[in-house]
Amino acid sequence: MAELSTEMILFGILTRVPPKAVGRFKSVCKTWNALLSGNAFVREHCSRSAIPSNQKVLVIEHQTSSIHPINFETHDYEPGTSITIPFDHRSYDNRFIVVSILSHLNGLLCVCNKITSDLFLWNPVTTAFKRLPPPYSNDFYKDNLDAVGLYTDTHDDFKVLYIRRRDATLAVNVYSRSDESWRNIPLALPSEYLTTRFHWYSGTLCGGTLYFTVSESVVGGSNFMISFDVNSEQFHMTNFPAIPNHGIVYIHLVNAQDELVMFAATGHREMKIDMWILREGTWLRMYSFPLISLDLWCSITHYVTNGNKWFVMAKFQKIFEIDTGLMWFDRFYPVTKFQCSDGALFTETLVSPTSVGLIRPDNLDPTILKIAYPFKPENPWCVLIFSFNSKQWKHLENEFLPRQSIRLKKSSQAVVDGHIFWCAYESLFTNDGSEYKSYMMVSFNLVTHRFHVLDIPAKLLFQHPVQFYVSNLRDNVVVSGNLNVEDHFVFHVWILEVVGRCIESFKCLISIPTPCPLKLIGFDNTNNPILEVQMPEGYVMNPVVYNVSSGTFLYFGGEGNCASFFINPNCESLILQTHEDKTVY
Repeated sequence: MAELSTEMILFGILTRVPPKAVGRFKSVCKTWNALLSGNAFVREHCSRSAIPSNQKVLVIEHQTSSIHPINFETHDYEPGTSITIPFDHRSYDNRFIVVSILSHLNGLLCVCNKITSDLFLWNPVTTAFKRLPPPYSNDFYKDNLDAVGLYTDTHDDFKVLYIRRRDATLAVNVYSRSDESWRNIPLALPSEYLTTRFHWYSGTLCGGTLYFTVSESVVGGSNFMISFDVNSEQFHMTNFPAIPNHGIVYIHLVNAQDELVMFAATGHREMKIDMWILREGTWLRMYSFPLISLDLWCSITHYVTNGNKWFVMAKFQKIFEIDTGLMWFDRFYPVTKFQCSDGALFTETLVSPTSVGLIRPDNLDPTILKIAYPFKPENPWCVLIFSFNSKQWKHLENEFLPRQSIRLKKSSQAVVDGHIFWCAYESLFTNDGSEYKSYMMVSFNLVTHRFHVLDIPAKLLFQHPVQFYVSNLRDNVVVSGNLNVEDHFVFHVWILEVVGRCIESFKCLISIPTPCPLKLIGFDNTNNPILEVQMPEGYVMNPVVYNVSSGTFLYFGGEGNCASFFINPNCESLILQTHEDKTVY
C-alpha cells in the first residue's frame, strides 16, 4: 500500500478534523505545529468547517458564559459547557460579566468590555484573543454611539470596520490584522444622521458588502441603511423596504447563503414580523409571520434556519417555526446581536485573532533582512529581503521605509510576535546648532514587510537610561540599560506591552545596584537574567546569572571580549546550505 503524501494527510484528512482535535495534534511535534498553523491549512480548514456539527451557540449572561451544541435534527440546543473568558470581562466588584458580543465572522468574535470600552477579537475554541489598540487616545467603543463590522479582503486579511460618532462628527477606521494598525476611511453623511437620536447596529457581511441599519428610535422615527463595499471601500445609501415607522420597529439582518434577509418587527400590543430579501437592489417581502403578543415578542433572541424552515427562538427554545418553501444550504444563519442576553451562533474554526502563526509560522520560511544606510543622510535607506523559499532578494520600496535620518543599533534587536524590534536613534539639532540624539524603537513586521517607529512613552523615557538595549523574555519585548547614580550604577530591565504601533504599558522587572555597567544577554528557564559583567582586571567580560530572589550572582565560567556572548533558543532543525565552491564552512 502506497504511503500517503504529507499534502494528502494535511489537506485531504486533517482539514476535516474538528478544530479542538487539530489543536491537540499541534503538540505532537514542532513540524506538525508549523504545518497546522500555516495560512493555507487554516484557510482550507475554515472553509470546510461550515457544517452544522461545527456550529455552536455562545451565550454570555450576568455571571456565566457557556457554549452549546446544536441538535440539527430537533433544531434545539443541547446542554452547554461553561467556558472562561480569557481577558478582562468582569465589573469592578467582580460580580457581573460586562462583555457584549458585537459581531462575528469565521469563528472570531468581536466583543466589547462595556466598562473599559476596549474591543477584543476572540476565538472561543482556541481561547486566543487580541485586544485591539485604540485608534484614539480618549476613549474607544461606546455602544450607543458606535458600530463595528467584520470582513476579509481579497488578500485574506481579517479586518474590523469601526464607525465612531462624537460631538456630531463621524470617523471611520479600518483595523488590519496583518498590519496590526488602523487607518481612516472617508464617509460623508447629512449632519442630522450624526446626532445621538440615531442608533447604529453592527454590520452584517453578505456578498462582499457590509450592511448597517440605522434607526432614529425603537418607537417611531425613520430608518435607513448604509452599505460598505469591502473591495472598493466605498459607502453607499441602500434602499430600505416599506416598513411602517409608527409604533415599535425592530430590525434584524441575516446572511442566508449570500442573500441578505431582513426580519422587521412592527406593532404595539401585537407584533407583526415580515421577512424581506434583497435581490438586485430591490427588497422583496417573502413571508409574514403570524401576529404574536408583545411579551412573547420581547422574549425573541434570534432567528435561525435549517434550509427550508425558519425558527423564531427565545434563547434555547423555539417559539414557532415557519416553512417558507425556500431552500437554503443546510446550516443555521444567526442574527449577530441577541436580545435579552448576549450571544452568537458561530462556527468553530482555527482562525487566529493575530497574524502570528497564521500567515507565516515561525521558521517555516527563514528570512534575511539587509539594511544599508545612505552615504548622504537625506537619501533613503536601501532594504533588501531574502526568502529561502523563493531564493530571491526583494527590494522594499521607499514608501515603506522609515525616515532616512533614523539609525538602528545593530547590537540590540529581538524577534517577538512576528516582528523584529531594534533600539534606534535620530540625530537632531537645537536652535543654537547643538546636536543631540532622540531615542526610539523601530519594528519590522515579518509578514507585511512594513517598518513602524514606536515612540517611547515619556514616563518610561524619564526613568530609563537614554542608551538602552532591546531583547526578549519569551514572547515579551524587554528593554534594559544602566543608570549612573553618583558612585555606582543601577541596571534596569523593563517589560513592555507592544500593541500595534504603540507601547501600551511597561513595568520594571528587575533593578540591580552594581559597581560597573551590566549588559543583558538572555534569561534562564526561571526568568533570572543572564548578564555580561566586566571583571575588575579590565576589559575581560564574564557571563553570570543573577538570582532575583536571593540577589546574588552565579559565575559559571568563560570569558571573552565585550559583546562577545550570544544566547539563542535551542532549535531542533538544521538548515543545510549548499555552496558553489564546495567549501565546508
